[in-house]
Amino acid sequence: MYNKILVPFDNGIRSQRALNTAIELAKKFQAKIFIFTSLNIFSCALHFYSYTDTALGRDIEERSRNNIEKALQDAAEKVKKEGLDVKPNISDKDDLEDIPGESIIRYAEKEEIDLIVLGSNNLGVFDRVFLGSVSNYVIHNAHCQVLVIKD
Repeated sequence: MYNKILVPFDNGIRSQRALNTAIELAKKFQAKIFIFTSLNIFSCALHFYSYTDTALGRDIEERSRNNIEKALQDAAEKVKKEGLDVKPNISDKDDLEDIPGESIIRYAEKEEIDLIVLGSNNLGVFDRVFLGSVSNYVIHNAHCQVLVIKD
C-alpha cells in the first residue's frame, strides 16, 4: 500500500516519534523512508534579527546546518539498523521566503511520496499567527495521505 514514506524532520521529540511510526509502517509495507528538513524557519529568524550579516550570525547558521546534517545522518542510521532503505535530504532551496510546509509538499511531489508521517506542532497562538502550522499546511496541501502523530 505504501512504497515511499516521508518524515519531515527537525530532530525534536515529535519528529522522532513520527520517525518511529514511519519505521514500523515501512517494515509492514517494505517501504523506503525519506527524511526531509528545511532550515528556512531558522534562517528567517536570523534574517529578521539581522544577525546573518555578522560573523556571529554566519557562525550560528553554519553550526545549525552542521547540527541538522548530523541529526539527519543519525536518523538515517537508525532506519538502516532496522534493515530499511532510507534517503535523508535537506531542502535544496535557501530562499528565506520559502515556507517549510511548501518545501515539504514540493519534495513529496518530486519523490512521489505515498504517505507523509509528521508530528503535530502544538504551536501557541502567537507562533501560529506568524509561522503558521506546518502540519496544518501539509494536511491541506499534500497530494498523498498524511498521518499526524499526536502527543
